[in-house]
Order: sequence, then C-alpha cells, then structure tokens
Amino acid sequence: TGLTHLIDGVISILLGIKLWHDLKAKKDNAAARKYFVYFFLFLGIFQLILALPHLSLYSNPSSFPMLMTLAFIIGHIFLYLALAFMLLVPFELYFPNKKIKYAAFLVIMILGAFITYTNIIKPNAPVFDIKTGITLLNADPFVGQLILIIVLLGWGVSAIMFIYNGIKLRRGDNNAIARDLLIASGLIFLIMGGPLHNIAKTSVHYLLADLLILIGFMLMATGVFHQTEADKSTNTEPDKLE
Repeated sequence: TGLTHLIDGVISILLGIKLWHDLKAKKDNAAARKYFVYFFLFLGIFQLILALPHLSLYSNPSSFPMLMTLAFIIGHIFLYLALAFMLLVPFELYFPNKKIKYAAFLVIMILGAFITYTNIIKPNAPVFDIKTGITLLNADPFVGQLILIIVLLGWGVSAIMFIYNGIKLRRGDNNAIARDLLIASGLIFLIMGGPLHNIAKTSVHYLLADLLILIGFMLMATGVFHQTEADKSTNTEPDKLE
C-alpha cells in the first residue's frame, strides 16, 4: 500500500500544480478554483505522508509501527484541510453569503482538531503483512467513525450541492452541468474509497479502496478542467469556477 499511497499522492499533487499553473497563465483570481488547488495539494501531501513510513521496511522494520502511527495522525491533518477547502467550493459558487462559507470551513477544522486529539490518545496499531504486502492501519473504532463523519461533512455535503445545482440550476448550460456532476461523482468515489482503507482487512479490500480513490481523482480532475477546455473552444466568458 505504500506504493499506492505514493502514486495517489503524486497524481493529486500534479493535478494541483497543473491547475495552479493554469490559474497563473490566465491571471485567474477565482476563489473557487484556488480552493481546488489547495484541495489537490493537501490531499496529495496526505497520501505521501502515509507512503513515507514504508521506506523503513527496507532499513529498520521494527520502527514501522511507530512511524506509521505518527504518519496516520499527522497525515490526516492535511486530509482535514483538503476536506475543508473542498467544502468551500460549492459555498463559494452557490451561496451569496460568504459568512456561511467560512463557518463551514471552521466547523471542519474544529472537528479535525478534535479527531487529531482523539487519535493521539487513541492511536492506531498499524501492522505490515509481509505475505500480502499490505498495511493494516487498525484505526481505533471511535477514531474511524469520526473520520467517516468528517469525510461525509466535507465531501458528502459538497457532492450533494454539486449534484443539486448541476441538475436543478444549470439547465441549458451543458458544460456546467457536466462539470458539476463529474466533480460530485469524483467526491462520491473518494468517500467510498477513503474510509475503506481504515477498515480493510484483506488485499482485495485495499485494492478496491485504491481503485476507488484513483477513479475519484480522475473524475474530479476531468470536471475541474472540463470547463476550461469548453471555454477555450467556444470563446465564452467563464463562470465563477473559472
């Protein structure tokens, strides 16, 4: 699983860097697209932190459980940041009252701080299975439930808002509809794949979780970049996401 974390992390960070370069090239200051940059970058850092402890398996295997426990706690801080910035996007796009946006961000960060504290006093007990080559994260059940809750709040609520607005409010704008539904679909795949890592007990479960996450990345990237390509081909003025 170290390799899959590495692959997912590199893909996510590359997506964030590409989007950032696109924004600079277009001199685009749209807040929503900047939030997507932070989302991809923080999510990539989260994945890379989970990948790093696996290097110890080649030099000092006995240190792996401790390093993986620390990586789990520290890495998830960046996951909570990714969740918070993702939630900012639909609030920025669809709600005129920006105070709601910052309140939602604050809720995620407070809950993330509480989960981090809980994870410190209730650390997970990771084990690397040599036979299968997978890492059993063995998160504390209560911590695992809290992580599921914050994922549903950050990505689940975002997905619902993208689906609702894509179907109900975007009539006649096929590019925007496609973009919203692609992003929502990507978030749903991430919701399914992310928490599955914490409860996976077999290599099949881990491979399924990794596949779901990779599909989620690709769907989201397609949605985020879709409108840009549509604007280039039609020479129309971009919407707020652009």
